[in-house]
Amino acid sequence: MGTKTLSYKKYHLNKYNFNQNLNIDNKYIENNLIRSSCAAGAQEKIFPAYLKAVELHYLINRVLTNETGKTDKSYINPVIFISRFRKLWHILYDLDMNISHTNHDMNEIFGITKDVAKVRDEYKLLLQHIMNFMLFIIAILQLLVTFLPKK
Repeated sequence: MGTKTLSYKKYHLNKYNFNQNLNIDNKYIENNLIRSSCAAGAQEKIFPAYLKAVELHYLINRVLTNETGKTDKSYINPVIFISRFRKLWHILYDLDMNISHTNHDMNEIFGITKDVAKVRDEYKLLLQHIMNFMLFIIAILQLLVTFLPKK
């Protein structure tokens, strides 16, 4: 047995002994020992994966739908598409950096796996669009510099 299991059993034994030493009539006070943790899934070590799935589901819904807020999309306004690019980047970064807290089955249940594919595709398209936009700005600047009158 691991040290956590032994300390868990010792905790419940101490709690049981404490309750036995009280001189209280049990018909007035319910003193059932709780055999589980207060937070759902914490004992099975699924709780961090559940929290990560809920967070990713919220972030992805915020970007892909209008359920939690206004979703702006534009390929002309650089402020909008760069802002959207940053939101997508944060989702993908968070997903890749916290790989130890993700659970594939939990992500499947929340529908995160298929939505992440959509986010990755849109991220790639926006990255390509930003690169093309920057090249267009550089070409315009070169054109202006070329045709400026020289003194």
